[in-house]
Amino acid sequence: MMRVLTVLAFLAAGCSGDEETDKPTDTNATNTDTTETNEMTGDSFPEQEDFLEPVAVGFEFDGVLRKDGSLTGYTPGLTGEGLGIMLLTFADIDFFSGDRDGTTCFALALFEPQPLPIVDYFDLEDAGVAMHSAYEVALELNPLASDCGDFVDPKVWGADASKLITPFVGARVGYGFAPMTDYLRDAWTKESLKSVGDSMVATYVALNDKNGQWVGRDWTTGIMFEWDSKTDELVVDKSGKLLVGIDVTGTNGGDLLPEGYVRSFAYWYQDFPLLDLSNLTDGAPK
Repeated sequence: MMRVLTVLAFLAAGCSGDEETDKPTDTNATNTDTTETNEMTGDSFPEQEDFLEPVAVGFEFDGVLRKDGSLTGYTPGLTGEGLGIMLLTFADIDFFSGDRDGTTCFALALFEPQPLPIVDYFDLEDAGVAMHSAYEVALELNPLASDCGDFVDPKVWGADASKLITPFVGARVGYGFAPMTDYLRDAWTKESLKSVGDSMVATYVALNDKNGQWVGRDWTTGIMFEWDSKTDELVVDKSGKLLVGIDVTGTNGGDLLPEGYVRSFAYWYQDFPLLDLSNLTDGAPK
């Protein structure tokens, strides 16, 4: 997995300006040296003043799209092992103004069992769009597979950010690939489009909203890279540093995409006021 992250980081260096490629690296950005005293016992303990205040959530898939349209994970050198990952990124308001340090926390959900494409695609906000493939899952999310407990206020979100993470455990999520949209394309720099634009697909995410509607919207860009199905390994260029993109511009909507590794990058993060954290699991597959 470290190899993937290294290669992607190298690739992202050529995609500066795209908000999804710059992840916070200073995990101590929200900590302070101030202390708070318990009036009952007199004990002093460190107080964290600048808690991360999540206001929105984004969804990013990291895994392999197989020839039959199923989604699996990426484990280099271990044929058939590994599960696809859905990364949930919780962002505070400063994230959207360009101040990235200490403005996000994460939760990892696994696609287990491996999802097959559904026959009846879910409804999309963009009428008339023909998807390549679509999936409906109940997120397999372990509340402990998150770093949010280190950054959010426990008085607001509970111990280990339980009030933030738990509503997404078993959440009904739709995820579908479709031809790239102008909305998502506008999120990328000209340099990025020139480099990997032909490998981009729109990924639609469906999540119950506060009114209980479950409609797919183009929130995320997926980038497809070559994948060796014989070795279950990524394909890199001659330098050994860059992933090799797959040109998907000739694949029409309604047709399955070629097999490949998909790394997706959220552009739209759904605002919490548009969600009801009590209904996210409604209608989820069993």
